[in-house]
Amino acid sequence: MAKIPWTLEELIDFEASVHRFSDDLRGDTLIQSNIVQPLLESRSDLKPMQQKRLAFKSWSKHRLKEFRVDPSKLWSSAYGMVDLLLTLTAAGLGAAAIFGIIDWTNQSINLGVLLGLALFLPWLLFIVSAIVALASKEKFHMVGLLASLVVNTAMMKLKRADIAMPEAAGTMRKPILRRLFVSLQKYSVVYSLACLVAIVVAIFFMEISIYWETTLTSGMESFWAGLAETLSIPWSWTGFASPSLADVQAIRFSADQGESVARESVQVWAYFCMLSLLVWSCIPRFLFYCVGKMAYRRTLAAVRFEEKRHRQLWRRLFPIALVSQHDEQDDHATCVDVGGFGLELRKVRPFILQKLRLNPSDPVVLGTLDETKEKTALQVIADKAQPVVLCCEATEFSPRALEAMLAKVKLQGNDQLVHFVLLGSSPSMIPSEQQSQQWMDWVDGLADPDVDLFFFEAQPKVGSGGSNGGK
Repeated sequence: MAKIPWTLEELIDFEASVHRFSDDLRGDTLIQSNIVQPLLESRSDLKPMQQKRLAFKSWSKHRLKEFRVDPSKLWSSAYGMVDLLLTLTAAGLGAAAIFGIIDWTNQSINLGVLLGLALFLPWLLFIVSAIVALASKEKFHMVGLLASLVVNTAMMKLKRADIAMPEAAGTMRKPILRRLFVSLQKYSVVYSLACLVAIVVAIFFMEISIYWETTLTSGMESFWAGLAETLSIPWSWTGFASPSLADVQAIRFSADQGESVARESVQVWAYFCMLSLLVWSCIPRFLFYCVGKMAYRRTLAAVRFEEKRHRQLWRRLFPIALVSQHDEQDDHATCVDVGGFGLELRKVRPFILQKLRLNPSDPVVLGTLDETKEKTALQVIADKAQPVVLCCEATEFSPRALEAMLAKVKLQGNDQLVHFVLLGSSPSMIPSEQQSQQWMDWVDGLADPDVDLFFFEAQPKVGSGGSNGGK
């Protein structure tokens, strides 16, 4: 299946264009007739959602030419500025964490404080942040804070360039959060690497010693030996950088022992700390980085453009129905008389043929108290596995009943497209503007890419269409 990939930058440009050109009907008509329609006709292999993604991308590309500055460039520059600042901050904090805890008088560093700041503190912050996020039903609280910083910075740049766009566009929210999660993992890796480099400089170039101390007379030696044995499990088979009990005893500081420690043991502990940071911090966070990258790409691929402003754009952009390509047999559709109001197929058949490009069957009845008719209708829908055309009277608007009926139709499987055709009660059968808006808002609220709405026209005109345009 062909894919229509999007990037976050393209989404930003698209949302800015949707916001800016929401009332430019003439411009959309020109783009539709000259660019979008020929493009989609050349890609008849695409499914409805792929058609929408391709049409929106083409529309956005041509609308972008009317901006003085690309919105995504301003956004990217803001993101890059914050990203660089936080990367340098992470590196600085990593180095400061090590050099800041050195006892320069005794040229030594406390092992417990070193491991605590370099290894355990970042994981503690990660776990606490995840717990807070779950409790507040948000995705990673730290990501949310960083998102606010990036979004606010980017919005300031956009406003200065006289570019307006929705600040909480649903299409951008998830990709931005995924991207920021990836950045956080990068900052954590940078922090750990900075700590590792600082340890190398302090121990091997500045000859700083490592020690631990305690007021307890017993138990701490076993604790440090056990901790060293546990953390060094991944590389213990090499026999390298695996402190023994003797190494634990060698770096213990006490008043009567003074500051004298074996240099060999200090180096063993230095290698142990470096490998611990590499194995228990850098590598896991790099794996999180890779997983986050994949989730970021999946999120971009899953954007469905089902928000109300997207449906409104689709109606403006491509009012002629674009339905999935069928062979001759699949051009047929199951016609449904919703509520049993006595649908006259001969009156609506020309509209369905011209507008939906479907050949409706004799209507079956749904939405009545007659269980036999309902079972028969649902069985027909299931057996034929064709697109379903639900013909409804505009005055019979009952969202709960309609949603229940739609759910029954969907349960028949086969992934049929469902088209609502709205009929007025007047002799012309054309619904009023108020009725049309009421139904249109309801269908938009469903946010279902397989459901659309068309308003009956006695004589369909080329270039006019329904609520969803067939997506």
